Amino acid sequence: MARPLEAMARAELVVDRVVATGFIRPSVLWRGLQRCRPSFSHWGVGLLIGLSGLFVEPLAWLQSLLFAKRLRRAQLPDDPIVIIGHWRSGTTFLHQLLACDSAVATARNTLTVAPQVALLLQPWIAPLMKVWITRVRPIDAVPWGPDDPQEDELGLARLTFDTNMGGMAFPRDYLANFRRHVLETSTAYERQ
Repeated sequence: MARPLEAMARAELVVDRVVATGFIRPSVLWRGLQRCRPSFSHWGVGLLIGLSGLFVEPLAWLQSLLFAKRLRRAQLPDDPIVIIGHWRSGTTFLHQLLACDSAVATARNTLTVAPQVALLLQPWIAPLMKVWITRVRPIDAVPWGPDDPQEDELGLARLTFDTNMGGMAFPRDYLANFRRHVLETSTAYERQ
């Protein structure tokens, strides 16, 4: 009986890794790999991340074609709420409380897991995530699901290397990445 449970735990870990880091655009992964190489023990995860991004890239082009005009016409709010805080300080809880208000729009797991295809694949992403992801976030055991709020930074990290999350993906280069993409914001990051 232990073997099926171990296999399920490993499968959940793989799915959680894909939700947390998968579906990164190939150009973003390439840029990251030019800066820093992961250790040999992490090449399996790197391959999974790379293949998942490569798999959805043609659909990303299709989403761009189908939704570009609508996205350019979208009106952004004049008074956005921005939550700033240190990890483990309650920002996730505050985000979850705000997301309970139907008048508040926020990034959700379904939108940040693969933002380059989220509009196109919206009908399928949430049901698949409900079945596959663990019921709590692996990093801190906070309950989560497909429709729970998520940091927009996770979605941005899949679209551009110009974010502090690049330092999370390549921790040996964290300080250089922090200086490059947090202290000196680029126009490419602002555009994304």
